Amino acid sequence: YKNTGHAIVTILGQEGLSALYKGFEAQALRNVIWNGTYFGLIFRTKSSLAGQFKDHPNMLNFVAGTLAGSVATTVNTPIDMVKSRMQNTIGKDAPIPWTLPTLKQVFLTEGIRGMYRGYTARLIRLGPGGGIMMLAFDFFSNLLSDK
Repeated sequence: YKNTGHAIVTILGQEGLSALYKGFEAQALRNVIWNGTYFGLIFRTKSSLAGQFKDHPNMLNFVAGTLAGSVATTVNTPIDMVKSRMQNTIGKDAPIPWTLPTLKQVFLTEGIRGMYRGYTARLIRLGPGGGIMMLAFDFFSNLLSDK
């Protein structure tokens, strides 16, 4: 594609309007799973580790965020793999257009390894990303508070 406009026109012309929304269901489900897992774990993880990082609140935030981000990434990688496949294929090579049937198809044809394709790269990015996010959250919360 030459630019964003060219990409949109080409996709619409070759695949139709629905192609702009390929993988939307998987994207939404992936985000719900990651955020639910991350935020469900972060505060419990911080309180469990607090004694080990008494004098180092930034390290506590980073370690807890990295652990929670790593678990969230582990839990949602199969859905992210489905999203990527849905978004990166066209025509007859496209997978089933819904998340769970596609996930089942991958499991049956490629096994657990297929479901976790790309896991290492995602873990390297999103594990520490969860730690950085917690540092940023704490920084801006303190900056904006009435302290």
